[in-house]
Amino acid sequence: MKKKTFFLSLLAALLVLAGCKPELITEENTLRLSQYKVTFEADKGSQTVKVVTSSAAPWTTMSAEESTWLALEKGEDGTTLTITAETNTTAAERRAKVIIVCAGLTESIEVVQDAGKESLTVNKDVVSFDRMGGTQKLTYAANTSDVTCELDDETPWLTFTTDNMLHEVTLRAEPNTGNVRSAKLILHNGNAELEVTVTQAGMGRVYIPFIPKSGTSNYLRAAIDYEAQNGSNQLNYTEEQGKTLMTFMPAAPSFSKVTYDVAEDNTIFNTISQVFTPEDKGQVNEFVEALIAFGFEKNTDKSTEEVAIYGLKSNKSIRLNMVKEGAAYNLTYSYTLGFPEFPFGKGYGRAYADVKGELEAAGLALIRDQDWSTEVDHYYKTTISGIEHYYTESAETHQIIEEGLTFSSASRNNMVAVGDTNGFELSDEFAEMLKTEGFEYVKDNPRPNGLQKIYQNAEKKLEIQVGYYRSGLTIRYLPMN
Repeated sequence: MKKKTFFLSLLAALLVLAGCKPELITEENTLRLSQYKVTFEADKGSQTVKVVTSSAAPWTTMSAEESTWLALEKGEDGTTLTITAETNTTAAERRAKVIIVCAGLTESIEVVQDAGKESLTVNKDVVSFDRMGGTQKLTYAANTSDVTCELDDETPWLTFTTDNMLHEVTLRAEPNTGNVRSAKLILHNGNAELEVTVTQAGMGRVYIPFIPKSGTSNYLRAAIDYEAQNGSNQLNYTEEQGKTLMTFMPAAPSFSKVTYDVAEDNTIFNTISQVFTPEDKGQVNEFVEALIAFGFEKNTDKSTEEVAIYGLKSNKSIRLNMVKEGAAYNLTYSYTLGFPEFPFGKGYGRAYADVKGELEAAGLALIRDQDWSTEVDHYYKTTISGIEHYYTESAETHQIIEEGLTFSSASRNNMVAVGDTNGFELSDEFAEMLKTEGFEYVKDNPRPNGLQKIYQNAEKKLEIQVGYYRSGLTIRYLPMN
């Protein structure tokens, strides 16, 4: 009887236990993601992944590789994960794995980020050797170990070695028994490229001052650096009566001290002057050859036996007058206005938006706009300080209906006119330029605040008005009345 009672009690207990645990037997926890791979471009970016779980337990995340370039942020409601990748500054693709854990379950997200652009910087963009030569080191920073170098031309006096482990280029220059010389070292890192100028002082038979082939934001600083690199000694620096004058003694013994008269805003020179006393005719030829190699060409039409005139091909505004006086030559580098620099008519009749794009692409800055209701004047900088180029835009058609120049610096007036508001004549150079472009003198036009001279091109039906006013000199280019 007792045995029977025991078995009945055991059976009842088993039934009770079975009735207490139905959920653990029938339910399973789940963990699902909206995506299992995310891809980023090289720039910094974020993507959000949805996280779905049947468990009430919180889920956690971690990066398997502990990638410092990834940031993980769980949404406030616990249903999203935001993955943020920092900008990839390396030139290689990078990968990581993000792991999500919940109630004993795990899922992973593969993260891929595109390679960044190759980068390249150097510690200096000019390396200068004295005439004895020697070695100098140039250091660079790059995001790959594949930097290569080359010289822009065959340069037997200059050699180099590259060390990609130390990020160094060692340059070696041979002694120089000739004139000042230079070369370009070009560094490559994939699509990234840099140029370094290498100069070496010479024995100094030929000297050319600092002549910019293109615009420079600080001509004063650039000229000082140029003279120092070429072994010149600075003699003087003065600022008086609105003028900045600098004098240097070049290393070339046949060239006297050189005087730079720097423009008011330090962006260019007014004049550069010095005296050249050659040892012999051969040295004169050397100097002329150096001018031609630099980019000057002789104006054979205007040059005489006593006065040789040279213009810089890349910037027609720059001119050299080489005046023979006895055994010496007076050298004067100066600016002169010319159509190649101020192409009147290339804007006239065109949409201002198109011309504006071309000006910006050329690096010419907009100074100001002046709105006259029916038209707007847009003033731009030019390559010559003290001269602004303006374009008049019709408010109705948005086309350019007039263009011209204004002279904010009186020191530039003699490029165009000699005289004053009571009466003036065009400079020989500007008069010749108008004649070459087909403009003929028509009349003087007195104005209340000055005087205008009118020139017309009947074939093109265009007019140029040169006005000398109390407010300054102005050149207008517009249709004939």
